Amino acid sequence: MTRSPLSESARADWRGRLALTSILILAVAVAVSAPFWLRNLRLFHTPLYSDVVAYGLWPYVDHLTFSHGLEHPPAVLPFVLAHVPEVLKHMAWSFAEFLRHALPDEILGYSFWMLPLAAGVLAAIRQPRPWLFALLHLGITLVFISAVHWDARYFTSSVPLWALLTASGAAMLARPIAELGTIGPVRASWVLAGAALLVIALQVLIARRTLREFHPPEIAAAQAEASFLESHLKPDEAVLAVTTSYWSWFSQRPSVHLVIADEPRFDGAMRRLKVRWAALPTSRLAEFAARYPGGTLPRALVYDHSDSTLDVTVFAVRPEATP
Repeated sequence: MTRSPLSESARADWRGRLALTSILILAVAVAVSAPFWLRNLRLFHTPLYSDVVAYGLWPYVDHLTFSHGLEHPPAVLPFVLAHVPEVLKHMAWSFAEFLRHALPDEILGYSFWMLPLAAGVLAAIRQPRPWLFALLHLGITLVFISAVHWDARYFTSSVPLWALLTASGAAMLARPIAELGTIGPVRASWVLAGAALLVIALQVLIARRTLREFHPPEIAAAQAEASFLESHLKPDEAVLAVTTSYWSWFSQRPSVHLVIADEPRFDGAMRRLKVRWAALPTSRLAEFAARYPGGTLPRALVYDHSDSTLDVTVFAVRPEATP
């Protein structure tokens, strides 16, 4: 029995509803994002501003100058074309790091899963048609991210596909064991289930240990200095720091990424962004100072106090008056 096709009027009604829904979705999207468009127009003279492409240069430039300097980085494509051997070398290193650490430890969660993943990938290559989208997505992502190799979180969109390949390979490897029926007095399916639960339990224990070990010193410093900054900064005044998210979260005040520039531009940025205090890692002060003209920190940074146990030095920020 075949379904009768939709009448012409029903099709027209369906198309009309779809068009109306699309217009409503677009209108809501514009209304919600309009404040960001207006901000971008005011600050950057374009509604859709982004610096994300420039971060493709991260592995190939001096990180302090790139991250803290005021000069705009060079265009990415001309840079890549002029440094092809360097880019290919970095991609090879990134791919090795991906297989050694990012894929087994961060994406799959435990190195044991590399075995069923390998089986799943081989099976997908032998019969690529059902896996065509997955293989294309994973291949393109690997090539693109390997040129940068930042963090496993940049593979977030591909995690479900890695999981599907792993599950497919695990099922393929488990099938011959399950078909044995029993292993001694125990059913083979129970053995497989127990092994899977054991691996998952080990994975959870390792993840918990890793989480406990992750405690950057700057977080502790931001927590310790939060009350001081909150009492010394007005709600619209800011603190100069390296990892701005830590300081804004705990102090409930704006934070500004450390600026490395000559004194006139440094002072101008401090005035414009209302920076009144700076909290910088004591162990990196010499490294920062070496990047400023003259090899010393700007005169606007006036020492206030420090805590050697938390590796933090706090400065009052007193830029020179506008000439």
